[in-house]
Amino acid sequence: MRVVLREQTSAAPDGRRWLHETTWWLYHSAPTDLVFTLPDGVAILGVSVDGRDHPFRQGDQETKVDRSLRERDAAHGVSGLQSPGLLVSLSGEGARKVSLRWEHRDGSEELARPGLRGPRLQGEGECPAAWTLHVPAGLHTPPGAFRAGPLAAARLELRCAETHLRLTQLLLESTARLPARKGTRTLEAQLSDCQRRFALCCRNADQLLRTVPQPESTARERSGERAVETEAGHPHERVAELQERLEALRRENRRLTEANGMGALRRDAERLARRSGATDEGRPGGPAGTAPWDVEGLAVSGRPFYRLSGDATPGPVAATAPLLVTSAGLEWRRAVGATALLACGLLAVWLLSAFPSFVALTQVFWPEQVVLLGLFGLQTVGATWPVVFLLVLGGSARVLAVVGGLLRSVQRSRPQQPHPA
Repeated sequence: MRVVLREQTSAAPDGRRWLHETTWWLYHSAPTDLVFTLPDGVAILGVSVDGRDHPFRQGDQETKVDRSLRERDAAHGVSGLQSPGLLVSLSGEGARKVSLRWEHRDGSEELARPGLRGPRLQGEGECPAAWTLHVPAGLHTPPGAFRAGPLAAARLELRCAETHLRLTQLLLESTARLPARKGTRTLEAQLSDCQRRFALCCRNADQLLRTVPQPESTARERSGERAVETEAGHPHERVAELQERLEALRRENRRLTEANGMGALRRDAERLARRSGATDEGRPGGPAGTAPWDVEGLAVSGRPFYRLSGDATPGPVAATAPLLVTSAGLEWRRAVGATALLACGLLAVWLLSAFPSFVALTQVFWPEQVVLLGLFGLQTVGATWPVVFLLVLGGSARVLAVVGGLLRSVQRSRPQQPHPA
């Protein structure tokens, strides 16, 4: 069994509690049992395989599995399971999408601090990971590892495209040695699904990169928040880098399918992707017949923020959710910060006033001080009338002073006419 990607989506559709869904994209070469470890306080709401509800076991029988895993971990000097595990049986072989929907029990999770530490699959190893956090309306996310916007969404789509390309490679490697078994989806059908999902992810990434706004239009979001995109480099340089990565994935997929006689299947998948709607039915909810509890379908009211393993720290780290604040809390933070900055400025002015040379400079450059005060007010309270007055006063005073200085210099440079006798 090989896990290619672990993907987690979190949303609060009712604005009061969080629902989470963790999806493992994996390949298995024979029927197998998947054992999941559950952190304390996590309750499983449902399991789906390939987008359809799937039975699972959790209880006395799984407690025996947990006990054996604890004994094995204790022998290696590591901690065991934190709570009774969960067992999911998979038949057949091939590429699968296994999803667990879960939530934290009452009192163990706050709306302002979602708990992203969820179930883990035994044997997943250091697989890539991705998180999507749908922040409800009225809550704000400070800058950090989670990012919003088309660039972050395009990165997630490219990560998913890499996943389906890797699953395609594993399926093609298995076709020569693993015959199709009765009662399971054929490997050819799984290859078709992987190619369809790959084409959809590439199309979504391409469309997202085309919608990246101009740098001047990203200074503030439409809600009045500061832009949360804090990556280094010019936005268009990052777009060019992601477009190059997208084309490289498409070339690799074209080479792989043509070398294995799957060119017609790839072209059909690309044709279907071009005709599909804006939503990818293959991620994360699966194909038609998606389980009705799909978290992604409940997140229409939230703004998505994304994080990929490797963005801030390498490896399959457990993401820590940002501390969400309300609009009132955000304004209070801004007000406290502005007050502290103003107090520091006043203290600095009071200390520097003891130096006569500084006092003389302030008398000369008072228009610039007024402009700086207006810019400070513009950043804290917005373009109010007092702020506009300060900006106009400082700018006009400096312009008049410069014009007056020029006129005086011109008058001094003129030769004086002698008075007639």
